Amino acid sequence: MTPEREEERALRAYFTEVEIGSEEQAVPDWKLDEAVRAGIERGRQSRLPSLRWRAGIAIAAAALLVLVLLPWLTGLVDQKVPARKPLMNWGDLEPFREILKNQISPKTALDYGEVYRIGAESGEKNGYRFKVDAVIADQRGMFVLYTTENHNDQKAQIAGFVLKDQGTGKSIYASYSSWGDMESGKGTARHIIQVTWDRAVQKIPASVTATLTMTENSPEALTSSSMKYRTELVTSFRLDGSGAVQEGEDIPINSSMVIGGQEIFLSKAYIGPTGIYVDYDYKDSNSMKIFGLISPVILSEKDGEATELASWLSYGGDIVTGTMVFSNDNGNERGPLTLTVDGIQALDKGRLSLVVDTEKKEILKAPDSKLKFSEVPAAKGQMVLSYSEPGTSGGNNPWYSLSLDGDYMDGKGEKHKLDSSHSEVTHREDADGRTADYYINLGAPSEDLPQPLTFTLDSYPSPVLEHKSLRIR
Repeated sequence: MTPEREEERALRAYFTEVEIGSEEQAVPDWKLDEAVRAGIERGRQSRLPSLRWRAGIAIAAAALLVLVLLPWLTGLVDQKVPARKPLMNWGDLEPFREILKNQISPKTALDYGEVYRIGAESGEKNGYRFKVDAVIADQRGMFVLYTTENHNDQKAQIAGFVLKDQGTGKSIYASYSSWGDMESGKGTARHIIQVTWDRAVQKIPASVTATLTMTENSPEALTSSSMKYRTELVTSFRLDGSGAVQEGEDIPINSSMVIGGQEIFLSKAYIGPTGIYVDYDYKDSNSMKIFGLISPVILSEKDGEATELASWLSYGGDIVTGTMVFSNDNGNERGPLTLTVDGIQALDKGRLSLVVDTEKKEILKAPDSKLKFSEVPAAKGQMVLSYSEPGTSGGNNPWYSLSLDGDYMDGKGEKHKLDSSHSEVTHREDADGRTADYYINLGAPSEDLPQPLTFTLDSYPSPVLEHKSLRIR
């Protein structure tokens, strides 16, 4: 065998060994240098250099260089690509599937095991009992899955559900939504509530007290304010140290959307099993007061398909900062997330006053001529305002809301408060357009109030339509 053949066979054996070993460990730099030097030296000593030998050296050295440098360049040394989370069996929580079938956050949290079983039961009282079966909790909010039992022949309604810090006795949430059968007959029913943690709560409570109020479904019970017909059921459960609360993920955004010349700064997003929380800031420098975003949606992309995650809530710490809460597909851990909006509902800051005379039923000052006193009869201490949009009946045109600040001023400069506990709005449409009637309770008989009355608009139908999108992840 010629020297060239011997050297070629030795090099092939050496690089074959390197390729096999590269799966377990990176090739040291000294070994690369040694191989390169050896190849150069052998090339110099060979008295019969050949094109085939030189090509072999070049290919082998390049292969070794790729093996060494590729993991370093891609940052994948000893790193495995994360596998997709496996679907989990719901087990004893299977009876909740029916009420969660259209609720993507809790459903996918259960699908992928982001749930903590509790099993905290109240005692039986007046034929009622309830149990907190499980929670889905993170740094921004919590779902509570619970079961009620009615052992009476009379149907019953859930009249209230309260969660408090067991240590301080204070409420722990800023908002509350519920699903399930609020009225149930004899037997067992499943329910779920979603809460967002109150920003005033500095940390998630160690233990939570849950109080459920049941009321029998009879005319006497439903119209009575007495506790005679109400039954309070109480239980408690721990959150700290139990593994119940997931960490989730904070994602800095630090980008702005500019719509109609108005800036909305998006500072960060938090993604957890309970939802996607996007913190926003309406900049003070804006010439308009922004009442809200129009049709905010997050597009969640996975396996080449996009799912629309709707915003079910927007809550704020003050007038210009707040948080939008979106559903979350817990099966999409790393896929792209894009926030899209169709515009803003906003009004020039100099046009936020509404001045009315409730005695003459006249609008003295308003942003436009679409607002007037309704022909619908008003109860004592109430005014009914109508907002009409001609020629917009039918179709998918959204309704934009009107709302007033809780404080208003009478003709003598005295301040009063609206009774917001009985506010109501109704909608009607005909061939001429559509109308919304707003029933506003003044909190005092209107005939006793010096006219005119001055209100500040908290929201008004004034869309600025401009589609925008922003990548979150």
